[in-house]
Amino acid sequence: MDDRRQSPRLDVVLKVRFARKEDFQDALIHNISQTGVYLATDAPFDVGHQFTIEIDLPNDKGQINGKCEVVWVNEIEAENYPKGMGVQLVALEPKDRELLEEYLKELGNA
Repeated sequence: MDDRRQSPRLDVVLKVRFARKEDFQDALIHNISQTGVYLATDAPFDVGHQFTIEIDLPNDKGQINGKCEVVWVNEIEAENYPKGMGVQLVALEPKDRELLEEYLKELGNA
């Protein structure tokens, strides 16, 4: 399979909340990069749907808030890959982008 990602994904398990209609839904992220995440959910949005996301970083390192867009959907539950959606981070404030980059550097050195 051709991997077209601009930056490598790192395996993680992070709590996340994302906008669904008028409220937020809790979920887990299974991998993360500078440009996107894989969000595990039994009810993924359609490709192209944009929504807001709040990612809680471990050890009180803060929260990343931004807007993302669904780029692919996984409808099949697999042993090591839950149902969910791959999303691209399309809008992060500079402070959130910096927080994400710092976190990814720490993960890469772990």
